[in-house]
Amino acid sequence: MRNRTTKETRQKMIKQVSTEYEQQKGKLRNVRKRYMDKVKVIEKATSTSEDDIKRMKKQIDGITDAVTKEMTEMMKKKEKEVLEYI
Repeated sequence: MRNRTTKETRQKMIKQVSTEYEQQKGKLRNVRKRYMDKVKVIEKATSTSEDDIKRMKKQIDGITDAVTKEMTEMMKKKEKEVLEYI
């Protein structure tokens, strides 16, 4: 026989998922900043064109946005699973 989870337990689990999500978003922001800083170094140290610099920044932002979207979808899916678990 399966134990039923209480509403309180499910809420704690959702809070835990949310906390982990926020921590991972922070880590992702740090990675993004590190790569943007590298682009700034490249921009100052080389004769890389302005278009190439913009392209690099756009790629970094695109990857960051895609990962954030995927993380958000995963979090929502996990919250839904927790709420449906009875």
